[in-house]
Amino acid sequence: MSKVFIAWSGNLETAKKLGEYISKRAGYEAIVGGNLHDLKSNYVGGTIIEQMKKCDQGILLIQKNDASALSANLMFEWGYLLAKLNANKIHNYLINLEPNDSALPSDLHGVWSYSLKTENLTEEEIVENLGNKFFNSQKNTVNTNKMTLIHSRDETRRFVREHNGDPTCSNYEMAQYVLCYIYCAYIYEDSREEILEDLQKFLKELSPNAKQSAELFASLKCAINSVKLYKKVRFTGDEQYIMLDDFYEIRDEYEDILSLLYDMDEGEVKVMLQALIYGFIVYLYLLVLNGKELESDKRAEYCKRLLGFAKQTEKYINEFCDAAPEQNKQFCELLRSYIYRNMFCALTMLENLESKGDVPRTQDSDERKEIILENLKNSLEQRRRLYSFYKDGTASITFINNIEMEYFLALAEFRLYDADAISREESRKRLSRYVQKVERYAAEKRIFTEKIKRYIEN
Repeated sequence: MSKVFIAWSGNLETAKKLGEYISKRAGYEAIVGGNLHDLKSNYVGGTIIEQMKKCDQGILLIQKNDASALSANLMFEWGYLLAKLNANKIHNYLINLEPNDSALPSDLHGVWSYSLKTENLTEEEIVENLGNKFFNSQKNTVNTNKMTLIHSRDETRRFVREHNGDPTCSNYEMAQYVLCYIYCAYIYEDSREEILEDLQKFLKELSPNAKQSAELFASLKCAINSVKLYKKVRFTGDEQYIMLDDFYEIRDEYEDILSLLYDMDEGEVKVMLQALIYGFIVYLYLLVLNGKELESDKRAEYCKRLLGFAKQTEKYINEFCDAAPEQNKQFCELLRSYIYRNMFCALTMLENLESKGDVPRTQDSDERKEIILENLKNSLEQRRRLYSFYKDGTASITFINNIEMEYFLALAEFRLYDADAISREESRKRLSRYVQKVERYAAEKRIFTEKIKRYIEN
């Protein structure tokens, strides 16, 4: 639950009614600063500080009092909230004031604010206007690069683990932390069991009010299903696959989660959920196609389904990136790299089926091969950008190694289709150097592991 502190100057009744308006919304509790019935200290200031300590957001109703001045208490509370919370957690509402009004300290000129003229408005209209403005502003992005939330696993884990007991952000923002936590489980395989336990515990202990946050509830369901998917993946040779029964179970759960999105308000979390869920469905279809349980006609049908879902995913990824380009750019490059590669794999499978005559031909072979190559190029380009961004050590070693590995895998796959002899030779040299580096590192690790094994055998 998000606890909202309301600081006021001028009209206590407006603050109280706004608090009631906000508290009626599931997932929110408003605390009006200085209410005497909350007094648990001999000092009013001490009580207000205790009130502010409990809150993860603040509203300031900035209004001149009868002496045409701002309350000194309001200035104190404003300063305390600025020190405690990020700026995007503080909602400054200027009532019958302009941002450059002489009553405002000059240091606060330029601070984000919303001005409201109350002339000809009833008290109820004023409260509804301010309340709706507050709720609209909840659709904020996490003001951090989403990939940072993924490679900073411990920090993201802390946010997830503490939210039910001591929230530091809104449920809407927490939904974004939860969705990034999925990819922590992908990158850090050794943490998957722990991450799944965190998510299941989070969902189990979710308060009734917080469960009314459609974004957070759907995000938790998506995250839990996705980590379960990772745990269902099997390996044969150099391929990943999933059993058909597991495929149906995971797919049905994603479809149930998608149904939760129908009545969800438009916003970044909704489009992020759409991008991730459809992306995971595409991955799920590829996994079952990699298995041996499907007959040729079913395999062809599933290849086409994968391609259809991939097109939807690409659309949602673009919308997700547009929602917050600064925070989402690298994450979207990661998502696109997966989608383009999965399309490459599905198109290759379909072409093989049709070339062998296992199923009727649905597209000219040369035309399809051009599309196959285009998707492979696109996947390589997205991974090249990510590798260039992170290769100089701006993230954890495990994360960088994963980005590097996926980039060189894409480069190796593209080399198979590259018709330029010079380019192929250059790629071969780069790939050889990468393989030598990895093998040398693996050999060094083996030396240490063998030494440890000898120690524990004595």
